[in-house]
Amino acid sequence: MKDPASQLKLPLSPRQADVLRAVVELFIETAEPVGSRTVSKAMNQQVSAATVRNVMADLEELGLLKQIHTSSGRVPTNRALRYWIEAMVRPVTPAPEVQEQLRLAVADVRAPRRALAALASELSRMTGSAGLARAPRLEQGRLQRASLVPVGGGRLMLLWVASNGVVYHREIQLAEEPAAEDVAHLEQVLNREFIGATFDEIRARLRQDLHEMKRRYDDLLEQLVVSAATADDDVIVEGVSRVVEQPDFNTLETLRRLYEAFEDRHLLAGVLDRVAASGGLRVLLNDEIGFADTQVGMVAAPFDADGVSRGSIGVFGPARMPYPEILGLVRFASMLVERVLADHHASEDREKQ
Repeated sequence: MKDPASQLKLPLSPRQADVLRAVVELFIETAEPVGSRTVSKAMNQQVSAATVRNVMADLEELGLLKQIHTSSGRVPTNRALRYWIEAMVRPVTPAPEVQEQLRLAVADVRAPRRALAALASELSRMTGSAGLARAPRLEQGRLQRASLVPVGGGRLMLLWVASNGVVYHREIQLAEEPAAEDVAHLEQVLNREFIGATFDEIRARLRQDLHEMKRRYDDLLEQLVVSAATADDDVIVEGVSRVVEQPDFNTLETLRRLYEAFEDRHLLAGVLDRVAASGGLRVLLNDEIGFADTQVGMVAAPFDADGVSRGSIGVFGPARMPYPEILGLVRFASMLVERVLADHHASEDREKQ
């Protein structure tokens, strides 16, 4: 869970740490600046408001708290949130009934991508943030089956099925209507020659080794190469409306930035790919996600798809999230995805026998 990119070594006294914890947790709960009296009450008045005020001033000098207005309380800085997450937060295992709700969300779902979407939707509902998922990338798997289906007007539907559970389909527009026997023959060749090959290997062989086929199916093969090269399942995003309703995102500029990220998704895809490669539960904040001027947070975890390729699943929302609970939810969801994928592969193996 600890972010290796962040090395926060702060010499906080026990009292400073207790006050910082109280400020952060109160801010997460209320989304409002926190005053010294409120902190003192939260600490059962073990420390007077005057003492808390002095400690908060010290924490401000350390760059852990800031005062938005002179008459208001203080809010934690990004540095404080990171310190709190790394030093004070531990994942909370979801209650049995919550675990059961997540299991029920995928109980009758066989397709891996639909399972990811169902879990992302359930995570969004449970957390009030956006649920995110990134399927394993097509190129990480090996081809299990290829299908070419003529749909008329010089168009073909291309279907790649990979070993990691990814099903990729794309409509290809050709210069002219292909002959049905040519399409059938090419599909046979793809399934005979490339089953078990990686998509990098398929691209290379389509470009370099099949000269005779290229002369016969030049346009079609070129489209297949382009499709394989650009195949990249999109990020699954569920519950965007829940994010934009948060009080943290109440300016037009912030909303515009969020909608751009959810619409384009390249930024989120890159972040989730980094999580998939990292091998552990991660918390990312603000500029670590590409939002330098916006208070956002992401909790995400990788999952193993087939022993070779990885995807990731998580939650995106305001930086002031209840991290202990969300960390536990996301960790459990990633383990559940692995079980769903294992059942999917086992089912496919049984069907082949």
